[in-house]
Amino acid sequence: MENKVASNPIQKSEYWDLITSTLSSYEVKEISRDGKVITELVYDDYFLVSDSWNVNDIGIIPNFKEQFKKYTQKRKNVNFTSENHNFALELKYVMFHRLFNDEIGLRVFFSKYSGYIYRIILFLNEKYPKLQSLLDLDVDEAEKKWIWWLNNNGLKTTRKSHHYKYGGREIRSKLANFFRAVYEQLSHKPQNELGQ
Repeated sequence: MENKVASNPIQKSEYWDLITSTLSSYEVKEISRDGKVITELVYDDYFLVSDSWNVNDIGIIPNFKEQFKKYTQKRKNVNFTSENHNFALELKYVMFHRLFNDEIGLRVFFSKYSGYIYRIILFLNEKYPKLQSLLDLDVDEAEKKWIWWLNNNGLKTTRKSHHYKYGGREIRSKLANFFRAVYEQLSHKPQNELGQ
């Protein structure tokens, strides 16, 4: 029997090697005086070893300096502390990519995603404490448990949306969609990076 991550053709050792190596460096992008984008790979294991990412630490990275100057939120940390170290690594990997690919900014990461991460870690610690990887889950079943867990903890899983043409309707909240989004990014991003 091959040692693969469920629903993913990547060998487990390659998968974890990719996550740890990704979190051990980052690409700094700076624009030169002539308008060219200059990239430099910086080897720094901050994102790998730190279970609490601080806005002051991230704000000194050139990619985030402008955002950091405008950052006025009270929240300064996002915590990835989990009973299951693998969950923390997978969540860090997804959030690292979202930050460094400009999918989210510092304000959104520290104000909104910190709560999403906190709740998903609570859920995973409670429901799947022995699981090796999020990719080992049946995502449809796990997502149903996630929605049920959120509802039982008094958190909204739907919100009203109004469209000028189609009227109002209820859609899933961003928090409710977070579990599936993390899973999807984990199931596709490593394959793309390894060229599979």
